[in-house]
Amino acid sequence: MEDKYSDASSSGGEHIVEDATVGMVQELAPKQGLVKECLVEGEGVARPTTGSKVSVHYVGTLADGGKKFDSSRDRDEPFTFELGKGSVIKGWDVGVATMRKNEKCILTCSPDFGYGSAGAGQDIPPNATLKFEVELLSWIDTTDISKDKDGSLMKKTIKDGTAWDTPQYESTCTYTIASADGGETKTFTETIGESDVLTPDVEATLETMKKNEICKITTPSDEVGLVITLKEFNTPPSRFGVDYETRVKEAGVRKEQGNTYYKAKKTHMAIKKYERAIEYLDDETGTDDKQKQVLKDTKLPLYTNLAAAQLFENKNTECIEICTKALDIDGGNVKALVRRAKALNSLDKWPECRKDLDKVLEFDGKNSDALKEMEKLKKKMKAQDAKDKQRFGNMFAKLAKMEAADEQKNPAPQEEKKAEE
Repeated sequence: MEDKYSDASSSGGEHIVEDATVGMVQELAPKQGLVKECLVEGEGVARPTTGSKVSVHYVGTLADGGKKFDSSRDRDEPFTFELGKGSVIKGWDVGVATMRKNEKCILTCSPDFGYGSAGAGQDIPPNATLKFEVELLSWIDTTDISKDKDGSLMKKTIKDGTAWDTPQYESTCTYTIASADGGETKTFTETIGESDVLTPDVEATLETMKKNEICKITTPSDEVGLVITLKEFNTPPSRFGVDYETRVKEAGVRKEQGNTYYKAKKTHMAIKKYERAIEYLDDETGTDDKQKQVLKDTKLPLYTNLAAAQLFENKNTECIEICTKALDIDGGNVKALVRRAKALNSLDKWPECRKDLDKVLEFDGKNSDALKEMEKLKKKMKAQDAKDKQRFGNMFAKLAKMEAADEQKNPAPQEEKKAEE
C-alpha cells in the first residue's frame, strides 16, 4: 500500500494531529524530528490525555543498524506510565497522546525526543535516533494529582489541550471555572503562586493542564466537582542559561516580593518566592571565583528569610535543612542558629537545640530570641523529667507491690535447724 503522508497541519499556530490510518506517516513535530508511522489502525475516537495512566507494549531499536535495546514484549509485561508528566522520553509523551486504543505504530525519535547528547547506559549511544514499535493497550483517564497521592484531588480530562507545555510557577493563566452540576461559569486571570483567588486545588490542577484543555476535578468533600478550562497562559522567562547579572537581578526582585508577602503574613507565597530566588543563584555556569562568592553571599539572607517563613508554616524539617545551608556559608550566623534551634525544639531534638542556643549565647549573651527559646527548652525538659519520674516511680511502686503480694502467697522456706550431735 502506498504511504499516505500528513504533516498534521496547524491551525492558528497550534499543531493538530488527525487520526492515523494504516500506512499513514505523520510528522508530529514538524522539522524537529518526531515521526509516526501507523501499522495498525486504532479503535474509536478517544485518545489518552495528559495525566492518563497508559499501558503499552513496545520494542525499541536503534535507527542506525536496527539493534534492539529494550522490549516489553520480551518480558511479556506491558509498560505503564503517566502521560505528559516527563516520566518517559519526550517522543513518547507526544507520540502516545496521538494514538487510539489498540493502535500500533512506529515512533521515530530524534535525539531531541529521545535521550539527547547523553545517551542512556551502554545500549543507547549519544545523539542516537531511536525507533519504537508501540501498541497502545489501554488507559485510565481519572488521575490522582494530589501532592501526597492520597486521593484528595482527582482529575478527569474531558477534552485534551493543544501543544505540549503546561503552566508553571509564575505563569499567568486565563481560565474558566464552573460547578460540574451546571453552575455559573466565571473567568479569571491569575498568576500561579501570586494569587489570593487561586485555591491550592485549582492551582495544582492548572499546572497539569495544556492550553484549551477542559477537565473536571473532585475532592472527597466535593464529589460534584469543578469544571476548569485553561484558555491562555504565558511561560515565565527561563532561569536557565541566563547571564550572571540577570541571575542576581532576578533573584533580588523575588527576594523583595518574598519580603512583601512575609510582612503581609502570606508566608506560603513568600516561601515560593524565596525558593525561586535561590534557584536563580544556584546556577554558577560561566562565573568566576569572585562571582561565585557573590552568589553565596546573596543566598545567605535568602536562606534565613526562607527559614523564618518555614517556621511560621511549621515546616520544621525543611527549616533545619535551609538553616544548615546558611551555616555552611557562615557558621556563626545568629539568625540561622536561632531559627534552626527553634525548629529543633519543635521536633523535641533537645541536645541539638541546646547546642545551637549555647553557641548564640556565647556570641551574644543578651540575645532575646535565644534566651526565650532557651527558657522554652528548659521548661519542656523539666516537664519531661517530671513525667519520667512519675512514670518510673509508678512502675517501681507497682513492682514493689507485686513482690510483696508474691511473698505473702509464697513465703520463703524456713531453714531447718540441724540436729545437735
